[in-house]
Amino acid sequence: MAGAGLFDLLEGRAKLGSVLLHHSDTGLQFLSCGNATRVESQQPMPEIIVQRLVEPARSFGLVVIDSGAVLVDSCVRSFADVVDDILFVVRAGVTKKEDILSAFAALRLSSRKVRGTVLTSVEGNLG
Repeated sequence: MAGAGLFDLLEGRAKLGSVLLHHSDTGLQFLSCGNATRVESQQPMPEIIVQRLVEPARSFGLVVIDSGAVLVDSCVRSFADVVDDILFVVRAGVTKKEDILSAFAALRLSSRKVRGTVLTSVEGNLG
């Protein structure tokens, strides 16, 4: 299915293996956004995420999902509910402390799954 990805998977039109993109140089596999045709796909139920994405993905050693910004994209909370670990990414000089606190509050119970933070766009020596 051309251009198929995550939304096609969540909407049941595709299986994980058929929508993965393979990078031959690194051996990594990627999943694009795909095609959302239903409004409810923008806020998938955690059960659907587990059934159509998380369970099939268990055959991989490591799965990284860039689910977007917690405060901007409401579907992030659904993913946060079903994943094992969360890596929080903030951008130096852009992400405000209030936004970080709001993001953790938005994650609610899933905030205990945060295993670390990545600080991006850092210039100079931090040491």
